[in-house]
Amino acid sequence: MDVALEECAFHSTILNREQKVIFLHSEYFKSKGDDCSLLFVQDGEDYLQLGNLKEQFTELLNQNISQFENIAMILIPPGTSHERYQFYHPEGKHHIDYLLFFHQELLPFVENNFTHQRKHITKMGLLGDSLGATVGLALGLQQPSQWTHLLLQSTAIEEPLIQKIKEKARTNWNVYQVYGVHEDGFQSQISGKTLDITTNNRKLANAFQQAETNLTYYEEDESHLWSFWKDDLKRALTYFAQQENKSEKRGIL
Repeated sequence: MDVALEECAFHSTILNREQKVIFLHSEYFKSKGDDCSLLFVQDGEDYLQLGNLKEQFTELLNQNISQFENIAMILIPPGTSHERYQFYHPEGKHHIDYLLFFHQELLPFVENNFTHQRKHITKMGLLGDSLGATVGLALGLQQPSQWTHLLLQSTAIEEPLIQKIKEKARTNWNVYQVYGVHEDGFQSQISGKTLDITTNNRKLANAFQQAETNLTYYEEDESHLWSFWKDDLKRALTYFAQQENKSEKRGIL
């Protein structure tokens, strides 16, 4: 079975720009059943170009149609590297605006795209790499009841956000976390900061465990590279497809 890739754009008043959005799903998604699972992907174009997301999702779909045919992915490109930092990093100039955009503009926009299908949402997930995973966590913490699944690849996290996880993480979240043992000492090209990503991800895993969140995590012999996240992607997507949501259906999309 093939997958459909649909691009569109809408004007964001909060971000004051035209925002591209890419929908990725099986070619029969809109005509199959009432239930659906939505996975929102930060760094959307990077996942397509560097992570081979379309090809990998197609392979998973053809291997097990029943698990993946009800999944739709919503890919959000952040723009330039500078815009990405300002949106994704907790200290970024437009970070709060991006969180507001996501919940107040993007989610209603997605709903309007599928309203006529009368889809029932069973899962709402976030996927991201590095700072994309960081902003995924921030979105989860901003409206924790909105999200059921967090897929975090090499989260570029620092101590303040780890503390918030200890305080606000939900026990009914399903969290997939992966990081490499060679990610300490990573230097950001934008901020110039040196990040101990391995050490902080170990702390993050511990914070999730203290909060009694449903956590699955992997520590791999890898570095902070796209080749690592690409190779991990099928496992992450399979986790999202297989891990059941503990709460009831979320309503009509």
